[in-house]
Amino acid sequence: MASKTVKERKKVYRSKWWANLSEERKYEMAVRRREQYRQMREQAGYRDRSTRPRQTLCWSCQRAVKECPWSANFEPVPGWEAEETVVASSYCPTPSYHVIKCPLYDPDP
Repeated sequence: MASKTVKERKKVYRSKWWANLSEERKYEMAVRRREQYRQMREQAGYRDRSTRPRQTLCWSCQRAVKECPWSANFEPVPGWEAEETVVASSYCPTPSYHVIKCPLYDPDP
């Protein structure tokens, strides 16, 4: 019989560990995690999603791959209207922009 992989052993350990926690402790951990995310969004200047478009213009622009200074060098495009924001990733918050208007914008066909 083959032994379990490290990933499988970790999964079993985590499930046993979580099962042995009291409901009160699980609740405390969830509240703490929620507060950490709230603080991170607050520090990043996060605004409610209902007050702005959901997508940045860059995702639907033909120039985004080769002809845009933002995608090529992460330099802001002169004359664009954009909000500074932070992209929250699992490792660390990354500064970015939410583009609202751009003089180089060329919509995808």
